[in-house]
Amino acid sequence: WVLSALPGLPATMADADRRASRFEHAVLDLAETVALSTRIGDTFDGDVVEVQRGDPKQGVVVLREPAIEAPLTSATPLPLGDSVRVRLVQADVSARTTRFELA
Repeated sequence: WVLSALPGLPATMADADRRASRFEHAVLDLAETVALSTRIGDTFDGDVVEVQRGDPKQGVVVLREPAIEAPLTSATPLPLGDSVRVRLVQADVSARTTRFELA
C-alpha cells in the first residue's frame, strides 16, 4: 500500500504546504489587526513596497513601527519605493483586515 500511495505523495504534500501557508498568513493578519484595532485614524511612517499593476492607486505599505505590511490606497498613483506617511482607516478584527491610505 505504501508503494501504491507514492505517486500521489507530491500533490498531497503540496496541498498540505498551501494549507499551512494560508493558516500562517491568517494568524499573522489577525495579530496585526488586533495590534492596530485601537489605532484607527493614527498616522504611521512606512514604505511603499508594491503597487498593483492594473491600478497604481492600490498597493502595499510596510510600516516602520510597528513592523506591519498592509494594503494601501491613494487618490493618486502610489510612489513605489518611497517613504510615506499613512493613516490607518480600517482594522477589522473579525475579517482580519487592515487598510491604510496616504496621509
